[in-house]
Amino acid sequence: MPYTGHLLLRFERSTLREHSKARILVVRVLKILEPVNVVIPDYDHYLAQPREGELLKSHAQGGRTLEVKPYTIDLDNLPKCWQDLNLLYTVVSRMLSLDKDESWL
Repeated sequence: MPYTGHLLLRFERSTLREHSKARILVVRVLKILEPVNVVIPDYDHYLAQPREGELLKSHAQGGRTLEVKPYTIDLDNLPKCWQDLNLLYTVVSRMLSLDKDESWL
């Protein structure tokens, strides 16, 4: 990680149109608990410095310019070490579905 500090984060399902049929998460910075500092000399800021209330952002190569986009996590293409995130997403999604359908009460 190019930064030090402590953050309170929230995973959110992406509402971007291009993610409408995919299981994609974005990460929102709820609170900066300890100041964020760059620890890599001459860091290129591929991962933009976190800002409270905003989504984590990264620079995506877009032709000749660098476009800043929300940092995304594709739940259907996770590395093995992140598989628990997929399980968490499934459980929370089911709980939210039950919450909308009060017939289970």
